[in-house]
Amino acid sequence: MMVGRELSDLFPARAASLGDPVLELTEFCAGLKARPFDLTLHRGEILGLAGLEGQGQQRIMRALIGRFPLASGSFRLNGQVLKFPRAANGIRAMARLGVGFVPEDSKEEGLMLGLSVATNLVIGLHAEKPAFARARPFGSVVKRMMDALRIKAASPAIPVGSLSGGNQQKVLLGRYLAREVKILVIEEPTRGVDIGAKSEIYGLLRDFANAGGAVLVTSRETVELIGLCDRLAVVHGNTVVTEMPAVDATEHGILAAALTTETVAA
Repeated sequence: MMVGRELSDLFPARAASLGDPVLELTEFCAGLKARPFDLTLHRGEILGLAGLEGQGQQRIMRALIGRFPLASGSFRLNGQVLKFPRAANGIRAMARLGVGFVPEDSKEEGLMLGLSVATNLVIGLHAEKPAFARARPFGSVVKRMMDALRIKAASPAIPVGSLSGGNQQKVLLGRYLAREVKILVIEEPTRGVDIGAKSEIYGLLRDFANAGGAVLVTSRETVELIGLCDRLAVVHGNTVVTEMPAVDATEHGILAAALTTETVAA
């Protein structure tokens, strides 16, 4: 009743087919007592980390981008083999490799609320330049991102903290889309946004995947993961215990898999 359509219409169509692997984790271990696992993310795919809250979904994602230092194993990214743990400045290093990270709490960890919408959108582009390089305004990039993401703001000069939660999330996504990353790693993609903005964000993520990108996402809302993703990797005890096509997944099936202690073949 709030959005004028069925809830099933919130989610865009899943990928018709997937491309080549873009991220391949091998013997990945997200903690001292965690069981190693392998995981592959394909071009054009939205892959969700599902399971009970607190079972290691966030730890796995943060280990990938260097925010959790106890990880071990290796991964192949765009043909390049890299080792864990990642450096403390892993987010910047991963961004240079084409990976963007959208944290769960965008206000505390992602956005600079007192700075403008424009600055928040293009800060990543400035970070690519040498320390004493001349600053560029990137006005055309700001306009393109605001138009493409349908960011509702009176002006790109207003503080990003004055926007709604949904528009703030779009700005954070836009920061990495402006850098033309190939992989998005996203925690809680629609936290704190209204149901109408959720639908827009789902569409933006699917558009990104359809254009050749890949998304690794986690959410406390199991229904969100089932509706948004192409494939789910169920996490228990900081390791992936099984994988399943999202189209066949149910909340009950995910819960049953999440309660197991034995790894199940995909």
